[in-house]
Amino acid sequence: DGMSDLFSGSLLKKSNSANSWSKRYCVLTTSKMCYYYEEKEYGKKEPLGEISLAHLFSVIPIKRDNKNKHDNCFSLNTGRWWKKNKEGAVRDFVFSADSARMMDEWMTAIQFI
Repeated sequence: DGMSDLFSGSLLKKSNSANSWSKRYCVLTTSKMCYYYEEKEYGKKEPLGEISLAHLFSVIPIKRDNKNKHDNCFSLNTGRWWKKNKEGAVRDFVFSADSARMMDEWMTAIQFI
């Protein structure tokens, strides 16, 4: 069904509208990356947002700079995503992992689906 979980854990997600970051529990399946407010919602509630991996253009690391105050960041550029049942078009999703190793593991998992 394309819903087997391959990878999961907490990441910081950058807001699309403001320069703020929020902790999200993220789950990678064979078809999408879903995110939730917290882990206990997984399997009980609909995800807060979903990023289509079939429409992914790139997965790239992002360096820390004046615009980005976090380490271990990576960007997912996708052509299709959903939030609260509203569909979106092209967007960059920026996430920050706890460590360089975790960032590498997320990026590798996403790229090799």
